[in-house]
Amino acid sequence: MPHRFWRGRIGGGLGIPLLLALCSCAVSPQASTGERPGEAQGEELRLERNHANHTIVRLEGELLPGGAADGGVEAAAREVLRIFRRKLLIQDPDSELTLSRIRRDRLGHTHIRFTQQYQGVPVWKAALDIHFDARQRPYLLSGAYYPTPEGVDTGGGMGGSAALKTLIRSEPGEAGKNYSIRKVIYFRDGRQPRLAYELKPEGEAVLGGSSYIMDAATGEVLNRLPVMQRSR
Repeated sequence: MPHRFWRGRIGGGLGIPLLLALCSCAVSPQASTGERPGEAQGEELRLERNHANHTIVRLEGELLPGGAADGGVEAAAREVLRIFRRKLLIQDPDSELTLSRIRRDRLGHTHIRFTQQYQGVPVWKAALDIHFDARQRPYLLSGAYYPTPEGVDTGGGMGGSAALKTLIRSEPGEAGKNYSIRKVIYFRDGRQPRLAYELKPEGEAVLGGSSYIMDAATGEVLNRLPVMQRSR
């Protein structure tokens, strides 16, 4: 994903916004969403967005006053996602973000990762993390994900077997290899969602091989990636 971000602050007093308005270094209109702070929070939040697709890269501050309650950190993380769903550009975080892992570090901080999906189809390489301090207060949301991929027909596609045959026709050297095949949503250039197949070599695959992302409708190879480790 592109790594050009803009930074901004949400909430706080009038002093800083007034100063910015009066000086020539004020933030450009492109950097402002025009939304109210956190839709529930009065505290100042620090925000970074991805310029390419406007998703949140980093949101830091008091994300949930009171922190985790009786429901624990997972329930608190879900509440944070609901509160900020408009800023996240995720229509239904309960169905589009799936719990992947919960990890606690040596400082007692808890880190929760959600992977992204849409109508049951995973969004390729898309995840979002919520971080809690030792008192179970969420203080940071970070991620590399995409807006809800509206308009993608997740029920379409040529089928996994046809995708493999199409790959072998275009890449004869891949014949005879075993591949795992799964349907994914792939954002070409980080902006345009496409229904695709991910074909990953397995079994006897060795370093130097390739995995492929193929358009599920046309068979076009959208991306080719080197295999970084032997399949197990």
